[in-house]
Amino acid sequence: MTIAAGVAALLLGGDVVALAGCYAAARVGTWWLARRWALAMLDKETGARPDWALVRELAVGAWPFFITQLFIIFYNRADIIMLSVMDGPIPQDVAVGHYNAAYKLMEALGLLTSSFVVAIYPLLARQFMEGTHGVRATFQAGMRFLFALVLPVAVGTTLLADDLMGLLFGDHFRVAGAALAVLIWGQVLDSVNPLAAVTLRAIDKERDLARITGACAVFNVALNVVLIPRYSYMGAAWATLLSFVLVYVWGIAVLRRDLGPLSINGSALRASLAAAAMGGVVHLTHPYGYGWAIVAGAAAYPPLALAFGVVRREDWTMIQRRRAAGGTT
Repeated sequence: MTIAAGVAALLLGGDVVALAGCYAAARVGTWWLARRWALAMLDKETGARPDWALVRELAVGAWPFFITQLFIIFYNRADIIMLSVMDGPIPQDVAVGHYNAAYKLMEALGLLTSSFVVAIYPLLARQFMEGTHGVRATFQAGMRFLFALVLPVAVGTTLLADDLMGLLFGDHFRVAGAALAVLIWGQVLDSVNPLAAVTLRAIDKERDLARITGACAVFNVALNVVLIPRYSYMGAAWATLLSFVLVYVWGIAVLRRDLGPLSINGSALRASLAAAAMGGVVHLTHPYGYGWAIVAGAAAYPPLALAFGVVRREDWTMIQRRRAAGGTT
């Protein structure tokens, strides 16, 4: 619905306001269809009708989720807005263009991990009904998988940042590779932070999560006010990274308070060592072209991950057991 309406609006000469209207209309239409199908399913299978008292209770309980999402949207976009209005050593339009290009490439890493985090949320919530032991074990396993995935991508992106920016956006964007090399480590944290976030939600600590994201938003704006006038988009990149560090440290501290000791540092260290060794392969093959460096790094990481114990034998056993049972988690 969004694509069809948007294409029609563009063909009829519509502008960005028309596109925004198409998006809003499509979301309303999607909600109406989902509501209609859900009610039809309830009537068919159970004869139940919506419990409006429960709906009101859920709406009140959802406010911390809503506030958290607002803060996340704010601190993920405030830096670009501030770059466009604050004076710095680089013209505003150039700074925004370079930073936004690096930011978009950084966000691609988040697409690799978001589906995993969304899928694991119901499992965490169900386990919490039985206590915190299962939640703690699942969170630790999830962190191992995420570290194993994002750290080698971050190392490779750091080493090839200039080449990637030039390849995707043109040679005049190669200079923004320095910002990408900083931002990609922020994305490492922003790939594991959502797992901490859904775990906090699963154990009914959504208010703590709202406080964390709110403080991060304030911290991010304050850093940008200080750093952008001096360092332009590089200052914004460092502000983003440090903001994600704050979210990670605070979130893990709250989880340790409520779940008990967490064994995640060893997993991060093993994945870091394997990724660093892979980085050595990328560095040695880079003189032959960044394409060969990417292929060599991708080929080298799996055996290195096994050698450093990034993925454990019990992880493979769990996956095989769930596949044999027809599970999808």
